[in-house]
Amino acid sequence: DRKPAFLAQNGVAGYGDRGDAPLTEESAFDADTFMGRVTRAWQDATTPAVEAGARVVVMRTSVVLDRRGGALKPLLLVFKAGVGGPVGSGEQYFSTISLRDWVRAATHLGVDDDASGVYNLSAPEPLTNAEFGKELGRMLHRPAVTPVPAWAVKTVVGAVSSELLSSTRVEPARLLEEGFVFEHPTLNEQLAAALT
Repeated sequence: DRKPAFLAQNGVAGYGDRGDAPLTEESAFDADTFMGRVTRAWQDATTPAVEAGARVVVMRTSVVLDRRGGALKPLLLVFKAGVGGPVGSGEQYFSTISLRDWVRAATHLGVDDDASGVYNLSAPEPLTNAEFGKELGRMLHRPAVTPVPAWAVKTVVGAVSSELLSSTRVEPARLLEEGFVFEHPTLNEQLAAALT
């Protein structure tokens, strides 16, 4: 008797470069950027599922931290070589979530019959890229002072470079309002989970 649930994966890159402005599920996508247009079109593509009677959840996911892939894998190579540091200017907010918390949040949204609409899947304490680099260097026992130029990020990371270079201070407002508890709310906890 339950409605079918349709979970659509999307990214926070659609918010665009927003400086230090807190971004909740109410924040608009940046229609002037390629990623803003793509993520908006991807979200709009869920309309047929809504019209068919499904319970639709759009998950706007920040950078998922795991040593086996995503943005962290190439960064580990750089930092372990001792040449890590802030990416680009380092002043941009870099919203992240542990893989375990992403799976837990997605599972919660999949089974909670009251969940629908847009949710930010991001840890509740976003930091700047420079703070991220400093903590990653500390945990790897490597220096974190060499700036990684934007051109190098674009070359090495490719398609996900905008997630490293744009400032997105994402807040998981709806998850927190609904009582979801993050196992890894801080960057230290996320990196510890990602590196084990």
